[in-house]
Amino acid sequence: MKLSYASTVPRQLVHRQSVGEVLLTDYRLRNDAADQIAVQLPASHRILRPTRQRHDPLIVAEAFRQAVMMLSHTKYAVPPHYKFLMEQFGFGILDELEIRSAPMPLILDMTTNHVETRDGTVSRVDIVGVLREGPRVLAHCSAVARCVTPASYSHIRAGRDMYIAHFRAKPPGSVVIPAPCAGRAEEQDVLIAANLPAGELYCAPDPRNYALFDRPLDHIPGMVLFDAAIQAVRYRANDPSLQLARLAATFPIFTEWDDPCDVMVSEAPAHGSFGRSCVTFRQSNRMTAQLEITTATSY
Repeated sequence: MKLSYASTVPRQLVHRQSVGEVLLTDYRLRNDAADQIAVQLPASHRILRPTRQRHDPLIVAEAFRQAVMMLSHTKYAVPPHYKFLMEQFGFGILDELEIRSAPMPLILDMTTNHVETRDGTVSRVDIVGVLREGPRVLAHCSAVARCVTPASYSHIRAGRDMYIAHFRAKPPGSVVIPAPCAGRAEEQDVLIAANLPAGELYCAPDPRNYALFDRPLDHIPGMVLFDAAIQAVRYRANDPSLQLARLAATFPIFTEWDDPCDVMVSEAPAHGSFGRSCVTFRQSNRMTAQLEITTATSY
């Protein structure tokens, strides 16, 4: 029986409020082979806009993030009200993600490497995925995620789980960088602010950007940090055409809304035509996230 692309899966399974943000359409669970999840990437997206008839690679990361959550809920019976904390996340683009007149019928083959349980419920999953169109492999992905009860999440957050941001928080003397320098079309989509005299960069998303935050969040999520990282790399390199080719991220602690978040970009030796960078996010002298990024010039 073929996977269907007729409608999306329930939005609750992927922790999205808007149906329009759901990228998964069907799934098939297997015990003797990889689980399969149908993916349909939109030809246009409010934030992750295509460039030269190619999808923004970050939309692959979002599809895989949704797949990890859906698989946890459907195969491993993680209750729908549980919270997911990404500890590690990575992906690499292997082939062109071109846009066609009709969407590509994509499939994520999902393999679970390890599952941990606590009190009879899955508490951590280690999952890898391969995105393909028929036999053509487009990307590979990996994630380690914790699944926690609302009570445990509240304890972990030490009361900050009810925090709601209302305005873009940036340090005094800093300004949002121009949208073209970040590779974005509108200032609201820019996630980086800069103190120009000091040469410092900050992560400063606008919580009123409801296309980016389709529900209130008490901290700045990993997907936003991914986009902030590539925007910072573009700005430092003075090349808005750079696109992600590979990414490997770790999240030691939460990135908060109300604490200035420094973004540091250090260049690594290039590998052929690919650039390499390490992007570190820090708040109150503590690292909240670190990303190893490989970039390529847009087609």
